[in-house]
Amino acid sequence: MEPGSELDARVAEEFMGLKAEWNTETLCPHCGLMMRYCGSRSRCTQCGEWRYGPYKEYSTDSSAAHEILNLLSHKGWSYTIYSSPGGPWLITIQRIPVVDGCLMLMDRVKLYAESRESLAHAICLVALKAVGE
Repeated sequence: MEPGSELDARVAEEFMGLKAEWNTETLCPHCGLMMRYCGSRSRCTQCGEWRYGPYKEYSTDSSAAHEILNLLSHKGWSYTIYSSPGGPWLITIQRIPVVDGCLMLMDRVKLYAESRESLAHAICLVALKAVGE
């Protein structure tokens, strides 16, 4: 899946647990004109002001993608990031279950994703894998 609003919406809903809004009619918070809201942001045709949504542009904004890494850590995943000059970004995540205080090494889960686009894109892809996509 390519970086962009579709991937951002999937990450927002499936990994971050947010409700993404698509093609929702809403009032502009600045001028009150009815406008159609299409994803992470929408611009009012009357006053030109932006309305931002409940989620961010995770697949293209590195600071938003770092929020995903923080949530991965809170959910028990450790991660490693690899890159090489001119090569793709690669991220691996791993979770080792703990049962009765013992690490269950045989039951560990290891996932990876890579992207030639950006690290933010790779982070989004691996986050969706973490929730079974």
